[in-house]
Amino acid sequence: NDMNELASSINNVSVAYGVSGDVIADGTVILAKAGLTVNEINEAIGAMTQLSKANAISFEEAATMTVFAVQSFKKSYSEVTDILDKMQVAAQRSILDIGDLQKAFAYAGSTAMMTGVSYEELLSIMAVLSDRALEAGISARSTNKMLLDIIQHAPELQKFYQNMGKNFDIIQDGQLNVTQLIAALSDATINVEFLQGATDIFTVRALRSFGLLAGAADDYAEMLDAINNASGELERTVDVQ
Repeated sequence: NDMNELASSINNVSVAYGVSGDVIADGTVILAKAGLTVNEINEAIGAMTQLSKANAISFEEAATMTVFAVQSFKKSYSEVTDILDKMQVAAQRSILDIGDLQKAFAYAGSTAMMTGVSYEELLSIMAVLSDRALEAGISARSTNKMLLDIIQHAPELQKFYQNMGKNFDIIQDGQLNVTQLIAALSDATINVEFLQGATDIFTVRALRSFGLLAGAADDYAEMLDAINNASGELERTVDVQ
């Protein structure tokens, strides 16, 4: 009965989005290998097909991206539509390629998860850095290093911010306050003195992300807001197409 339901879902999605049922059926193998139940596959294939349509990527790529996002951030497959809507906003509002996000999850996903940086925050960081000419693999690695450096040098970073007249807890309830950390840079004077203070805390790789985010604090806030309000984005995009 489960398999009949799945076959029926594949047919419905195939007709709705003009994608070959065989292609979707092949892609579900990836989902089954990732341990999804037939029920979870049923819930998720519509949004994945939309993601592949909207970004001209294969269904298999869309399925792989979904598995990475869910596993990296300990999400559930019932949240797939929301997860992919947010991905779509990040890709549409920046020059970030949807496939680039695979690098974000591979290099920075687990660190983000451990430090309490949310899926939405990581998407926003990646989108903003891509608009500042940082290639995805480099930005994912430098973001990863930046998060680790912040954890490692939290007291020094706290002093760095206090010298700028900013007073807040960088780590709060065991989680990294990354959005406030970036917001506090929006009126910072980015000059040699700022850079000297930052180089005491960050390695060169991490400084790439931190420095670019310092100059993009307002854009980051806008991006995060857009990603948090992403509901229905994929459907809108596919409807237009």
